[in-house]
Amino acid sequence: MTADRLYEVLNPRGTQTPTQLSPLSPRLQDFKDKKIYLVDLGKPESDTAFDALEQYLTEAIPASKIIRKRKKLTYFVNEPDLWDDIQKNANALVFGVFD
Repeated sequence: MTADRLYEVLNPRGTQTPTQLSPLSPRLQDFKDKKIYLVDLGKPESDTAFDALEQYLTEAIPASKIIRKRKKLTYFVNEPDLWDDIQKNANALVFGVFD
């Protein structure tokens, strides 16, 4: 082996960016007069599952308001307007990936 070769070894774990931890939200005591957001990622047939979930929640918790949203972009792309709306208005969130 000759000494004129230089190899760079990369860390296979990648670069870990610092993560800010935040506690879980407290559990709701009930769903009366609460807004429950159902956010659909838009995978094939996910609308069927969300239709069934919306119907169940509407019947099981008639005093709540069910709000359906569909994520416009892929799972990995941030949508600040969507998350701002949820943070300001939602009492509960169901985020469905359906893989």
